[in-house]
Amino acid sequence: MLMENRKPFEGTTRRLLLAFDIGTTYSGISYSILDPGKVPEIRPVTRAKKNGVLQPL
Repeated sequence: MLMENRKPFEGTTRRLLLAFDIGTTYSGISYSILDPGKVPEIRPVTRAKKNGVLQPL
């Protein structure tokens, strides 16, 4: 979906949305912070900590 087609979030409070894709070869996670009246932006998680060290996914 293109960014122009997304509508502003209609909720009344800020929300955190997480999306998980669990596959057999690759898995991934994306998130969006939903602010009332703003168009959501979907962001991928590209790094995570493993044993206290930031690692690429």
